[in-house]
Amino acid sequence: MGHSSRRHGFRGIFAKEAIKKGDPIMIIPASVSLNVGSLTGSFLTPSLLLLRELRHPDSRFKPYLNIFPRRDEVVNACNLDKKYWHMLPAPLLNMVQGWQGHMEAALNGEVNLHLEYTPREVLGNINGSLTLDDLKYACALSSTRYVSTNARQRLMMFPLFDLMNHQHQCLHFLSNYNEADEEQVIAGKDVEAGEELCYGYGTMRDDYAVMHYGFLPDLEDPPRLLE
Repeated sequence: MGHSSRRHGFRGIFAKEAIKKGDPIMIIPASVSLNVGSLTGSFLTPSLLLLRELRHPDSRFKPYLNIFPRRDEVVNACNLDKKYWHMLPAPLLNMVQGWQGHMEAALNGEVNLHLEYTPREVLGNINGSLTLDDLKYACALSSTRYVSTNARQRLMMFPLFDLMNHQHQCLHFLSNYNEADEEQVIAGKDVEAGEELCYGYGTMRDDYAVMHYGFLPDLEDPPRLLE
């Protein structure tokens, strides 16, 4: 098993003891995982379902929610400040404008007929105090953390797993979620005690990693950017 920690100012997971290749790094029961919507639903659904837990004073996910980064510690296309928009090439700018414009329209009740769930359906009376910044923050949190599970056709947020930082050549992997009512992170190689545990988000352009997952990977030379 691993444990969460901070080293050199960043979040991550480090092994407390040696782990053999093929053994589970961590086992996460479904009961402690946050189900944030279907694979076919609006990207807004995970934001709203997460917001419901963030706003609920007695949420059973409090230990998980309490380790989330603050608003100024997570940035992706959901909440990228407008002062940076001029730096984006047209395709990325269109994505950022589209995501943020859709959230603003949803907040104003303008796209209810196109949503899986509306803000009021999910948040009830809490909706009255909801701000666009709240929605952007929840969107940034959920979209940088959920993973898809094909067996249940759901998007799931797994505590601790989402603290594992991306490494392009990382060999650790997730088990098939349809084999048990839990998620396992399996060691793809032998791990030494104290070693940082990683997860590979796949091959992606550097700007894609920033816009979708909110992190800048180790840049290639030259960086892989959208022209």
